[in-house]
Amino acid sequence: MNLFQRLLPLLLLFEMLSISLKAQSSEVWVFLSEDCPVSLSQSLELRALEEQFGSQFTFVYAFPISSDVAAVNTFVKKANLKGKILLEGAWEQAMAWGATTILLTFDRDNSRILLFLL
Repeated sequence: MNLFQRLLPLLLLFEMLSISLKAQSSEVWVFLSEDCPVSLSQSLELRALEEQFGSQFTFVYAFPISSDVAAVNTFVKKANLKGKILLEGAWEQAMAWGATTILLTFDRDNSRILLFLL
């Protein structure tokens, strides 16, 4: 695991705390791929953040390059993710926000955190 992958959960946590102090309801959008090593390696950290901040944030797990519903469901079950799962329309949303590979960005105007782990 490289340095960026280790720091990513801390950056996400810091931003979640920052937004939660300002907004009444916020979203964390995480773009994943069920067969991506980075997505797999970060799933435990995502679950921990979801447990800690689930009452303050709506977690949306989008799979823009996935068409295998069974594989996505297996990934979500294994990772024990509880947020909303999005396959249909995920590609269009990822393109609208400029998803490419690993990227963490913040849409403070709309109280949204976008995390791309593709």
